[in-house]
Amino acid sequence: MKHDPQRTFAALSLLIADLVKTMDCNKTMDEDEIIFAVQTLIDDYPVMKLEEWKHVCDNIKRGKYGKLYERLKLPELVDAFGKHEEKRAEMMENMHRQKQKEQDKFPVWQDEVYRRLAKDLKLPEGRKPHGRWDFIPYPNTPLDDEQKTEQEQS
Repeated sequence: MKHDPQRTFAALSLLIADLVKTMDCNKTMDEDEIIFAVQTLIDDYPVMKLEEWKHVCDNIKRGKYGKLYERLKLPELVDAFGKHEEKRAEMMENMHRQKQKEQDKFPVWQDEVYRRLAKDLKLPEGRKPHGRWDFIPYPNTPLDDEQKTEQEQS
């Protein structure tokens, strides 16, 4: 839609028109309703790609979103697109989790290189507190005896 909205709109309209023609339902959409349906679906699902629209239309033809009972109107299309959007969200979350796992893993050779480097440079094992923030009493943490006496003296 960003690069060529007119062609994209025409392609989406043709997909829906082909779906209407293929399904051959008694109660279906005319040309004006197809244009309105495409505009509504674009507004409701702006991130869907052309391939996803084709996939949803093919799945409607196969009956994967339920039987239509001789009716193909905008509510049935919105329902089918909504079901696809739910599955799409799950797939995107799974892909994101998988990508996150891959990024979090160090390759075995890198982990070994870092261990050898830390050993050669005699780096400390873990992070040690600097100690400069130890004197600040935090309101949600209890003070130990040493800190109480310091606070009372000042």
